[in-house]
Parts: sequence; C-alpha cells; structure tokens
Amino acid sequence: MFRGSIVAIVTPFKRDFEIDFDALGRLVEFHLANGTNGILPCGCTGEAATLSTEEQKACIKFVVEK
Repeated sequence: MFRGSIVAIVTPFKRDFEIDFDALGRLVEFHLANGTNGILPCGCTGEAATLSTEEQKACIKFVVEK
C-alpha cells in the first residue's frame, strides 16, 4: 500500500509561536522537489500534542493543498 520515502516534517514556528506557513511551504516544496513520496505534518517533534485542534487542522490542510 505504501511505498518510498514518507517523511514526518517539523512544524516551523515564528517568534510569537504562530505556525510559520511560509517556512512550512518551503519545507514541503523541498520534499516534493526531491522525490519524497509522502509527507506527515504535525508528526516530527511532538508538536501535535501542543498545537490546538484548529492549528493541527490548518497545518494539515496547508500541506495537503501544497
């Protein structure tokens, strides 16, 4: 069912602890350009436990739409 490289990516934050969607976009684009087969947002450094449900949904939606 799953093949290739599936990467759990870090969620970048700004100094005010808001999600840095510009940096997140660059990270997603890097992985897409370099052949990553799957991207797992909110899954790398435990940030899923500290993000609100709305922030998690916004992050996941952003990555899927990229």
